[in-house]
Amino acid sequence: YISCMMACAATACTPYQLAEEESESQQTPANPPSTEQGELALLVRSTDNTPLNSPITVFLFDDQQCIHQTRLESPQDTYQFQTFQGTYHLTAFAGLTDDYQWPKDYTYESFIQLPENPASITPLMAGRTDVQLSKNTRLTVQLSNAMTVLQTTLTQVPQDATQVQLEVSPVSSAYSFSGKYKNDRKSCRIDCRKTSDGWAAPSTYLLPAASTYTLLTVHV
Repeated sequence: YISCMMACAATACTPYQLAEEESESQQTPANPPSTEQGELALLVRSTDNTPLNSPITVFLFDDQQCIHQTRLESPQDTYQFQTFQGTYHLTAFAGLTDDYQWPKDYTYESFIQLPENPASITPLMAGRTDVQLSKNTRLTVQLSNAMTVLQTTLTQVPQDATQVQLEVSPVSSAYSFSGKYKNDRKSCRIDCRKTSDGWAAPSTYLLPAASTYTLLTVHV
């Protein structure tokens, strides 16, 4: 095999809350839940007018769990939901395919997990916002790219090669509803196809990991 290194910017991940802070927050009495109903109307857009892959998947969380999940068949659709007035977390995804899995009882800090080979042919876009739900609340949430894309052609491959795979590391295998990368430094393999210019790796979308480098290993 052939190894090479490519420099890349380190991915900054949101730090987890410190244990002391968690302890203090748990000791703070929670506000009693409201008995008044509120209605939320939500529009989903991209940050740079990039077309969004349908459907759009929307999750609404309280402080303990997901209280509502729905799919919008078109980015032009409006998400509407009624529940008690109060503070909620909302996360929306475009490109959340059946490849992703998440726990049965999930919270805002839970991760959506890619399969064993953590790569996708579909870009994942994500956006989130805190919602202070009142009687009538209208919001727009903007989605941005949660993945990096890799597309390359390998030219210095032995002429007698019959199969070529490109291994990429480190990558993350999961991404949380709250917007954190798992940063578990996994690797993934991409099957290349022979072209007139060499061996081409198709456009592949990856969840980045915090690192100052990306290692590409070519398996022939």
